[in-house]
Amino acid sequence: VCATAAAMFCRFAQARLAPLGRRSLANLALLKELRAVSGAPVGDCKKALKECDGLDDALDWLRKKGALTAAKKADRASSEGLVGLRTGRDFGLLLHLCSETDFVARNERFQTLVNEALDAAEAQRAALGGNATGETRLVPLDVEKLLAQAVPGVDEALGDRVAAAVTAIRENINIGRVLVLQPAPILGSYVHRSVVEGIGSAAALVALSTPEPLADEQKEDALDVAKKLAMHVVAASPRYLNEADVPKDVIDSEKAIYAETLPPGKPDHIVEKITMGKMKKWFSENCLVRQAHLVEESGDPVDKVLEEASKRIGQPLSLDGFAHLKVG
Repeated sequence: VCATAAAMFCRFAQARLAPLGRRSLANLALLKELRAVSGAPVGDCKKALKECDGLDDALDWLRKKGALTAAKKADRASSEGLVGLRTGRDFGLLLHLCSETDFVARNERFQTLVNEALDAAEAQRAALGGNATGETRLVPLDVEKLLAQAVPGVDEALGDRVAAAVTAIRENINIGRVLVLQPAPILGSYVHRSVVEGIGSAAALVALSTPEPLADEQKEDALDVAKKLAMHVVAASPRYLNEADVPKDVIDSEKAIYAETLPPGKPDHIVEKITMGKMKKWFSENCLVRQAHLVEESGDPVDKVLEEASKRIGQPLSLDGFAHLKVG
């Protein structure tokens, strides 16, 4: 009798517990799927599934939580991150995706977000069009508009992707500066300390042009000149293209600083001579065309390197613009 009763209890227990086991497996599979799709921590995914009915509702819950989390973390300092570079037929694009620590730079999701931000920025750039003069311009993109831009190939705005990344990575993440250099007939680009293609700790773009189209061999030479100049820009961090680009108030401020360091009583013409000498040195440190080229073995000023390259190519090479972003 006891054996019969025990067997009946086992069959009863199996019948009652089997659905529970199947439900547990189903819940685990759903948890894994939500974790894979959202990238959110397991704890947050469990909360989402507990609060919501199904995968879609849970994803919406996580997105809303991500937006709130991003808002809470927005005041944290975020000077680290990565710089992304994208080039096209006649344009270059630089973007700084900021984070709190450099550790995040090794996170694959963060690197993917850099590329998504570049995709969105490229789509926004296309809407800018050209300018009437055809002159090369450095144009900063509006970050707020960029965050509202849909990421091509992804049915979400970039801002939503950033918020989701904040939830998953648990750091303040935001878009820093975004720069477009266009049009650029001859474009040189360089990424420093690259972690994946087109993404690193710093990057630069340099735009050159010639009066007439170049033959293939000449074009290859000009592109090499532009590439080395981009490498130089990353190393030297020029603030201006040439003296004409330096605002008058900056020049006046520098002159005033130099004048104050001179002993009192010196004649005005002596003060002016000394000040101009100081300014010449300042221009050589801050203006790209006056800087000593750090990549060329000769170490000649950039304008002289361009002059020699123009002779070699057979046409004058014009340095039309540059852009530079770095982490920190």
